[in-house]
Amino acid sequence: MLLLSGIGPKDELHKLNISVVLDNPFVGKGMVDNPMNTFFVPFNRSVYHSLMKLLELCIVDEQLSRSATIRSKFSFLHDINQIGQLSTIPPKQRSLEAVKDYVKNKRDVSDEAFKGGFVLSKVASAWSVGELKLNSTNVDENPSVTFNYLSHPYDLQRCVEGIRLAIKVVQSKHFTNYT
Repeated sequence: MLLLSGIGPKDELHKLNISVVLDNPFVGKGMVDNPMNTFFVPFNRSVYHSLMKLLELCIVDEQLSRSATIRSKFSFLHDINQIGQLSTIPPKQRSLEAVKDYVKNKRDVSDEAFKGGFVLSKVASAWSVGELKLNSTNVDENPSVTFNYLSHPYDLQRCVEGIRLAIKVVQSKHFTNYT
């Protein structure tokens, strides 16, 4: 919003014919995100599935009453268990219908493929820095964002350590009872 409003590096603003209100070379700089590694661990039996992402991943029609919304979410749990992660559906396309279509198309996949869980390793407070640049003056068009994941050696070191720790957890006595 700042860049579209004319606040930012004047050279970048001029390239898009945006009138400069304030030349600030720091706008769009210093972009940081926390890189994450995920891997699927197959289990030899069914386990309880956490609902921590249910509210984030399910988009329910706003016109439903509060109780109908809750019923919709709970009736949808079976489908969530069949999917594992919904990250294969782009955020702007996530809806109950999109997820149901996904599940319907995956019915040919053996249930064994969905027995298991995801182990995550995330680098908190990353030191790698990137930038944001506008591609156009169209508010509906996403800007170009480069995070430069793991470009700082300390982030790479912590990423490797996180994966090594996750492997130790998966190979632990209690965990191997499920694999």
